[in-house]
Amino acid sequence: MARSVASRADVYKQNSLHQRINQSHFEAQDYIKEQTGVLKKILDKAYQSFVGSMNVWSASIEELDKQLKEIPKSFAVEHHHHIVPKSKGLMIILIVLVFLSVAGLAWGFASYKISQDLRADQVKYRIFRQQLPDLNRRIDSLYYENPERAAAVVSKLEAETELRKAAEAKRKEAEQVAKEAAILQQNGNAN
Repeated sequence: MARSVASRADVYKQNSLHQRINQSHFEAQDYIKEQTGVLKKILDKAYQSFVGSMNVWSASIEELDKQLKEIPKSFAVEHHHHIVPKSKGLMIILIVLVFLSVAGLAWGFASYKISQDLRADQVKYRIFRQQLPDLNRRIDSLYYENPERAAAVVSKLEAETELRKAAEAKRKEAEQVAKEAAILQQNGNAN
């Protein structure tokens, strides 16, 4: 009897195991059916969207075909060799830009030339300071004592130098004229 009770318990356990396996199998089938339904709804929505976008695309393509058919095979092109009123503004702008470019180049060249002259004067002054330091100190003291007077004195000295150069040129010219007159006089006496 002990054996039959043990075997009944084993049979009960096996039946219970079979029932649980069957239960799991049916639950899996139900889960798969649910998920299949959800997937089918998603695919239906995707298909509807695809069909809708295809309709839009086909309408766009038809509209594009219609517009392409409206384009003429050739265009009439007119070629003019004169300034039309529409391009006058552009021409004025171009002329102004060219003028500004030329003016900018001229200003740059003038600034460069002035800069070069200032550098040369600076080097000359530095040489002067090194060669004649006593004279340089005397000139500096005169300048710092009264700058306006120093500028007037320099202007006066420059004017005197110009006058001397002009007088020297006139003297040389007079000597040349005298030589030519003497040569002419000698040639006149010889005849």
